[in-house]
Amino acid sequence: MLKYIAQRLGIGNISVREKTVSYTVSSKNHLLKIFSIFDKRSLNTSKNLNYILFRQAYDLYFNRESFKVSTELRSKIIDLKNQMNKKRIEFNQPQDHFIHITRYWLLGFIEGDGYFSINQQSYSLKFGIGQTSQEIGVLEAIQEFLLGLPGKYSIKRNNTNLVKLDTYNSAKGRDHKPMVYITVNQTDFLTNVLIPFFDNLIWLSKKEKDYQDWKLILNIKNQGKHFTDEGKELISLISKSMNNNRLSTNLATPNEENSSLIIIKERALKLLSSPSNYEVQPDGKILIKSLGTFYKGSGNVRVKVLDEKGEVIYNFNSIKDCALFFNVHSRTINRRLDNGSFIEFEGKNLVFNSLRQGNILTLICFISKNKKKF
Repeated sequence: MLKYIAQRLGIGNISVREKTVSYTVSSKNHLLKIFSIFDKRSLNTSKNLNYILFRQAYDLYFNRESFKVSTELRSKIIDLKNQMNKKRIEFNQPQDHFIHITRYWLLGFIEGDGYFSINQQSYSLKFGIGQTSQEIGVLEAIQEFLLGLPGKYSIKRNNTNLVKLDTYNSAKGRDHKPMVYITVNQTDFLTNVLIPFFDNLIWLSKKEKDYQDWKLILNIKNQGKHFTDEGKELISLISKSMNNNRLSTNLATPNEENSSLIIIKERALKLLSSPSNYEVQPDGKILIKSLGTFYKGSGNVRVKVLDEKGEVIYNFNSIKDCALFFNVHSRTINRRLDNGSFIEFEGKNLVFNSLRQGNILTLICFISKNKKKF
């Protein structure tokens, strides 16, 4: 990726060490080319503050009147340096600064600081981005961007339960700053929103390989194949090649690793080409064919929400997902079905009634003039 950046800009140098590679730009004229990019649109994160001070240091150094660097000038530059990066204690952006999230800016951010993970016990999948707490404004903007992405459902995803934003105090000691994380683990949102979004972007780093492996595991799970021995083994093998295990410092040679992964992925694709391990029964229950047992929980009931004209306005794969979208507990949805009362949502009072057809539970709602709340 650094080679791509260097070739695209036509400036700078790449240095390779034992475990690290870096790209640097240091000449006067080449730095001006970098400035011409950043001056057009400010950086979204606190790096913008570091850039402002770096720009000031550049002007002081290269626009000095004397050939020699005076003690006073050196002191001013050192003072600016001591306010940057890890030494920074002030994080207020300029008044005219605004955060602008685009799809390729976000992809670049994810390639640097995003992650794709799989829980080996529950097989739950997660996408996330972590930053120190001073970047919470940027993560809030990313959260809003993700919630606004199009997907299978013709709805506005303005329920923040779908894209969680949480702050954690570091357990590493007092010198470490609190962290803020965006996490997404709802299968519907991952499958119908994030995957189509990521699949339509051009990746530049090896993070794409983690994403493709993670997506493969998600597809295995969506077909219920994680209940089979073959599925469990493949998930384990694929996940062991992801993230840190993909680093150049692992012991496998590139040829050994690539050949092994190709075989594993061929097995996974063959598994996915076979019929689903789920089978919907006439009474709406979902049979896990490999186990001969039924899928437990409300997740085996899909939910449609209709308006007063009978048109589908929301579509969910479970009562739980429906409850998360409306920001209520699953029990609340069930109670509304029992007593016919309503949920207030986006200025409308939606009255719920139910009609079950197979494993589809249709929630028929219409606008009520009754102002009674929960």
